[in-house]
Amino acid sequence: MKSTYEKLSSIKIIASSYTFKFLFIAFLGIHIPLIGLIVFVLFKPDNLNKLSVIGITLLFTLLATGITLYILNGLLFPLRKSGAALLQYRQKRILPDLPTHYPDEAGRLMQNIQFTITELNDLLEEKKDMTSLLSHDLRIPIRNVKTLSNLLLNQSGDESVRELAEMIRESADEQTKLLEDILDILRQDHLFFDSAQYQKVDPAEIIDETLNSFDAAAKQKSIRLTKEIEWLGKIEVQPELFSQVLKNLASNAIKFSYTGTEVKFKVYQKEGKTFIDIKDAGMGFEQHVAENLFDRFTKNGRAGTAGEPSTGIGLYLSRKIVRHHNGNLVARSEGAGKGAVFSISLN
Repeated sequence: MKSTYEKLSSIKIIASSYTFKFLFIAFLGIHIPLIGLIVFVLFKPDNLNKLSVIGITLLFTLLATGITLYILNGLLFPLRKSGAALLQYRQKRILPDLPTHYPDEAGRLMQNIQFTITELNDLLEEKKDMTSLLSHDLRIPIRNVKTLSNLLLNQSGDESVRELAEMIRESADEQTKLLEDILDILRQDHLFFDSAQYQKVDPAEIIDETLNSFDAAAKQKSIRLTKEIEWLGKIEVQPELFSQVLKNLASNAIKFSYTGTEVKFKVYQKEGKTFIDIKDAGMGFEQHVAENLFDRFTKNGRAGTAGEPSTGIGLYLSRKIVRHHNGNLVARSEGAGKGAVFSISLN
């Protein structure tokens, strides 16, 4: 059964304009009571009086208003159909089948939505193919690292070598888990997580895990890793990915800290938000470049205080993950050589 919009689109004089359709219906709605009243007066009964005229006028007005609103509601068909198509695609990835042959503004809207979603879906399918390729290519070097570390563990009798091999294997296991998480997100076509993936965790526990992971790296530069927990509540996060954010920030803090300084994790609440600050006393930066540090391919990448290489991609990914936890990640510094604070805020 055709909608009101489709029926009106078959009338040539108003077919090309969505606006004219509304004006046409509004015009009829306004004039139907007047026409009805004129007809009534022309063929008036003998006992016509003022109350009858008022009553008939109100009746025609209400009738015309009801019919007009009903038809105007039918004219919203393209907007409702377009909205439903967008919602279905966002939630269930169902491709729409919107009509694309109507020449008016609403018809062009449906055309654009149909073509845009189709093109987007094609891009997502290409991304899936690329993800499958990358998942294969990225797994191979990590698998090789794990294999070599296992060989060292099994063949070396040197306790220090075995300890390093164990650390390498643990690191490879962490990277494998992170890779699987990221690939899983990419396969879902978006960078946000199902509610089932979130858990309430104690931030102090994730910080302890991070400090343990970087204890050896910090000792090599005589850097003290400390924590200050002012708030004892829990945060709702995707644990593996949020842990990776803290590890990225810890790695950067150690990388850009001077020998003999301190890297401090602090958890607190302010104005209803939970904050996790990672503060160092290292190289710092000028505040006007703070936002540039989070660019995907930042030009502000630099070597660490001991010449450690840096790509800058870690900060970009970290902010992206935090923002998909309904939070934000910002950087502050008082200037070069004055250290830096990277602050995570969660609502």
